[in-house]
Amino acid sequence: MEHINGFIKDSIKQVLQNELEAIQFQSDAERVAFCNNDQLKRAIASSQYISDTLKKYPQIIPKLLLAFDSPDVFHPFQLSMALDVSLDIIKQELRKYRCMSLAYIGVLDIAGVYSVTKTISELSEVADKCIKYAASWAMKNSATQIGTAYDNDGCAQKIIIIALGKLGGRELNFSSDVDLCFAYPPTEHFVAKNTRASVEDAYLCIARTIVDLLADNNEYSFVYRVDLKLRPFGDSGPIVMDVNDMEDYYQRYGRDWERYALIKARPIYGDINECRNLMAKFRPFVYRRYMDFGVFESLREMKTLIESEINRKDKHDDIKIGRGGIRQIEFIAQSFQLVRGGKDPIFQQRSLLKALEIIKKYKYISREEYDWLLDSYLFLRKTENALQMLHEQQTHTLPDLELDKNRLCIALNFVSWNDFVDVLNNHRDLVSNLFNKIVAPPIKVIEALPNRIRIGDIWAIIEDKDKCIKELKKCVPTDYELIYKELLSFRSRIDNKQFGYRTRKRLKNLIPEVINISIRSQDPVQALNRLISLVESIGRRSLYISLMLENPNVLQLIIDLCTKSEWVHAQLCKFPILLDELLDYRRNRDISIGNLHNELKLRLQWVDSDDLEHQMECLREFKLNSTFRIAVADVMSDILIKRVSDHLTDIAQVILKVVTELALEQTSKKYNLENILNISSSDFAIIAYGKLGGIELSYSSDLDVVFLYDKEKKNSELSMRKVDIDEFYIKLGQRIYHLLNTATSSGPLYTVDMRLRPLGDSGLLVTSFDSFAEYQRNSAWTWEHQALVRARVIVANDRLTSRFNSIRREILSRVRCSNILKHDITSMRTRMMQSKTYKIDKLKLSAGGINDIEFIVQYYVLRWSVGHPLISEHSDNMRIIDSLVATGILSAQVAEKIRKAYLLYRDIIHKEILYGKNNFTVDKDIMTENLYLIKALWSNIFSGHSNRIINAK
Repeated sequence: MEHINGFIKDSIKQVLQNELEAIQFQSDAERVAFCNNDQLKRAIASSQYISDTLKKYPQIIPKLLLAFDSPDVFHPFQLSMALDVSLDIIKQELRKYRCMSLAYIGVLDIAGVYSVTKTISELSEVADKCIKYAASWAMKNSATQIGTAYDNDGCAQKIIIIALGKLGGRELNFSSDVDLCFAYPPTEHFVAKNTRASVEDAYLCIARTIVDLLADNNEYSFVYRVDLKLRPFGDSGPIVMDVNDMEDYYQRYGRDWERYALIKARPIYGDINECRNLMAKFRPFVYRRYMDFGVFESLREMKTLIESEINRKDKHDDIKIGRGGIRQIEFIAQSFQLVRGGKDPIFQQRSLLKALEIIKKYKYISREEYDWLLDSYLFLRKTENALQMLHEQQTHTLPDLELDKNRLCIALNFVSWNDFVDVLNNHRDLVSNLFNKIVAPPIKVIEALPNRIRIGDIWAIIEDKDKCIKELKKCVPTDYELIYKELLSFRSRIDNKQFGYRTRKRLKNLIPEVINISIRSQDPVQALNRLISLVESIGRRSLYISLMLENPNVLQLIIDLCTKSEWVHAQLCKFPILLDELLDYRRNRDISIGNLHNELKLRLQWVDSDDLEHQMECLREFKLNSTFRIAVADVMSDILIKRVSDHLTDIAQVILKVVTELALEQTSKKYNLENILNISSSDFAIIAYGKLGGIELSYSSDLDVVFLYDKEKKNSELSMRKVDIDEFYIKLGQRIYHLLNTATSSGPLYTVDMRLRPLGDSGLLVTSFDSFAEYQRNSAWTWEHQALVRARVIVANDRLTSRFNSIRREILSRVRCSNILKHDITSMRTRMMQSKTYKIDKLKLSAGGINDIEFIVQYYVLRWSVGHPLISEHSDNMRIIDSLVATGILSAQVAEKIRKAYLLYRDIIHKEILYGKNNFTVDKDIMTENLYLIKALWSNIFSGHSNRIINAK
């Protein structure tokens, strides 16, 4: 009593004394133990409901005393689950169990033995058990009275019960409705107890019985108020539906608020496979495949409706739906989940706290904002439970009675009511401010011109040519006629397309912003043309129109990128999903190979291992997104050409490694070798050649690869299981090739070129290490040894990597006749210059061009590696040139000239891809000088062996 006396008023003392005297303790020792426990007295003083329950069920008291001695003790009350009892008995059993359990949980919550999260989890567990017991009894009763439904296998079917709202998220409050939705699976056969009964009658009877068992308020009280308003069609819909009809409803009639409701949907009763199937049917409706920025628009609409309801019913002090209340925190978390959950399944969380943690982890809210929301949520939920424990009422409004105010202060450990209100208001202010920040309408990038008209407003009067031209002249001195014609034509095209109401509404708001920003760009005509073509490409996907409306800075970035880069514009038009990347373009700066690998593995973690089509799409989406992310940084001058190639090569390496892992898993299943082979334990290797091997990939590069395997390894996993090694690795190679090269809706993952394998197109797809070494020693042409200069292992275990490096080193370090080597290289050069691709790849194949530099470097490696092993250590040209300087074969001055020319050429080709050939200029003098220098170096090395020199233009 002394602990409590310090901060409660005299009125509470008397109430506490009266309640203690009314409890029927089983012994004096029990009374003493109870009265000496300040936390138990706090619970009695805080909650009339707890006090009344202890009077009614004094057998709870020993359990409570034990809980304080052993705080980790399990919930002490059990539900009998006996089904051969009468309706009255089961009702009484359910009510007694729920009443005793809630009192027990309430005491431990007030006492601080349970955290808020533990309390709401335990409350949810109690509800789950009650509902399951009620459902089991109702199923048995229906089978006896009406009939039984059976599936294809002749097994009796169960009704499916979906928990929504807080129960679905395992976050139930103390006195809560339970939001339920009933469904039933397709029935193969129904055995009726009378000829008039149907399967629908049986499931309807089951659902109604469950509701009656839970919600009937008899002399023993009730178990839970059951709310079925969240079912399809609400109160006017059927109480229980066929799962296929339910799926059809959400796809055809589902509303935005129902998506919020289904985030927390959790099956709590029914066949596990049928429940999983139903959840899978919900998922496309709740989580759209693309980032859904229309969520914020609908959230603003719901906010307006809620505020109207608050004003109408004077619920400003409501800690659930009022300003800064629980509902606003839920909306913050759920809005991010709905926007991103379709693209990133990690956001598909029923638990609000887990969702907030993921939102923070991905930096969509700051650590400080996360801490605010977490603290506020826990405080509000603690307050909510304490309010409802007062009299076991479903209330979220602060009490008016002084006694109840004092009781609430005791439950929440506040000395005074004013102290509590100050803390509460502080939490509500923080939540409200953050909520308003997130759902606030986007700020226009360009508000108004000095003449008080925004140029984008001409869209509303586009048919009035004179007015539009007059306004355009003020911004664009020369091309106003051309811009007007394009806008007028665009308006005509839009009017002729069958867009929905919502899309037209969004376009009406977006186009003026597009005009505003485009007109002020460096090239207004090109900016407008490219943005118009982009808008037309995504017009039917109104989610992306919402994205641009909700994020004006992204719209500005889109215009900047599309104006500068033809490639970026083409990618956005072809794959609008890439617009999502622009939201996080600054956030996603870490594109290291480790992060890329983790990102891809995380994406695939949410894909069913048997869903090959989904896996292939996931891989392609990852490549598209990652490559686009690098291109954006490239266009914005955030990274150098050398780093661009490094990153693009990293993406390819990560994909090849993960594809090999998937292919190993899939191939192993066919041979009953699941969970036995991985890259480390297998005898398979992927060798990169060409630009991949030389770490010089561009945005449009093919992958030159060769597949090798170790046929002779003793005691391998395959040989021990008597699996044909040749057959297995050929199948594995075919699977990898299929995963990479197959064209889906997103195109092939990569175009794979395997002509550098032994015997080229006529050779085996997968070659043994021994055959590869034998071929390189005795049958390979000089050009194949040239190709080996740029070869390196990118997928293999350490043993195979070492073995390939040994073979490569041996071949490159051979003693070669200088004249024969020069003749072979110049002959290959001549054939390439005469090829059909010469006109397309002039900079690559012209005398003094890229190919000459690569051939010069390869000549040096093949000629001098025999005495200088350092030269053959690396596969990329830059480091090979460094090694040539380090060994004294090249002077530093000559090496620097080669480097500068090589990087210049790569930069030009790179920019032709990224910007378009007509959108950047090359200094002709510098170009001519570099071509001349490389031609001179070629002539100096290969004098007398070059059959043809093509003059550079």
